[in-house]
Amino acid sequence: PSTVVTTTGTQTLTNKSIDASQLTGTITPSDNTVTTAKLSDSSVTTAKLNDASVTLAKLTATGTQDATTFLRGDNTFAAAGETNTPAFSIYKSNNQTISTNTDTLIQVNTASVDTDSGFSSSNYRWVVPSGKGGVYYISWRYIWSGTWNARIIAYINKNGSTFIGMQNDKERVDGGVSVNGIVNLSAGDYLQGHVYQDSGSSRDIVGGFIWNELAGFRIKE
Repeated sequence: PSTVVTTTGTQTLTNKSIDASQLTGTITPSDNTVTTAKLSDSSVTTAKLNDASVTLAKLTATGTQDATTFLRGDNTFAAAGETNTPAFSIYKSNNQTISTNTDTLIQVNTASVDTDSGFSSSNYRWVVPSGKGGVYYISWRYIWSGTWNARIIAYINKNGSTFIGMQNDKERVDGGVSVNGIVNLSAGDYLQGHVYQDSGSSRDIVGGFIWNELAGFRIKE
């Protein structure tokens, strides 16, 4: 005859195999009695889990979990998209005279944006903050006053050496030049805006954010 095992009270089984069809009643394992080491590979499949039965509280993910973040493959929560910082926009607030045939550093003295405090007004430069190296988009522009019949160059210096430049060599009234590019920067590197003109006499660039700006932001760490 078949044998029916009825569980009552607390039963302790060690290394025993029981056919589940022979059991009646309820068997409730104590906390943590079933571990991953006791489960065969692939014995727990998604089909055997109730929807939403595994909560975030059961994960070891780090970071902030909210409506603006997602869970990455490395088990951390991260914000979607890029923050594009550090970002900066610095400019010369008043006019500056550019001597003829002279490489002139523009004395930027005001910051409209400086997310990570890289602006050094005393040295007229923006410095990459500690731990903020990466790939940056940078630009430099300026507008001059009056008519300049000259070769006019705008360029950006990186650590004191010319990095990128743009030339305008036509006669223009209240014209301007801009230059931009992408550069790898390391912590401590610095950027400055320069101007060159060979009109034969001194000329002025116009002060104020609308008329001149050295700017940039990080696009990749």
